[in-house]
Amino acid sequence: MSESNYTYPVLFFDGVCKFCDSKVNFIIKHDKKQHFRFATLQSDIGKKTIEIVNNKKLNTDSVILFYENNYFINSAAVFYIFKIIGGWWYLLYLGIYLPSFITDFFYKLFAKYRYKLFGKLPVCSVPTSATLHRFL
Repeated sequence: MSESNYTYPVLFFDGVCKFCDSKVNFIIKHDKKQHFRFATLQSDIGKKTIEIVNNKKLNTDSVILFYENNYFINSAAVFYIFKIIGGWWYLLYLGIYLPSFITDFFYKLFAKYRYKLFGKLPVCSVPTSATLHRFL
């Protein structure tokens, strides 16, 4: 499934979702070794990634993580994010062992209502000058 040459984890996220934007900021804060790079699903590279993953069910409700030459989507991507951050956050990675039909059900349910719960940005957020190098 991999057609990328990234040497670091890349998180593709909904750039107009306020919740998603806050989670990217959370990752930046807790990713002390600066492993992650980021791109919005609305960007050209995000759209290309959706094509590479070749899953017609993917859209901006999804999150995609490229990590160790694989693409992880939805709840699996979230669990791997915690693995990469490490520390005690690694414990949340253990959710990967739950059946994906259950974890993806809750992921999709939350994703469906995230704009109503947290709001939507008028345009994709712009990284700060201090974090710009981490965005593709």
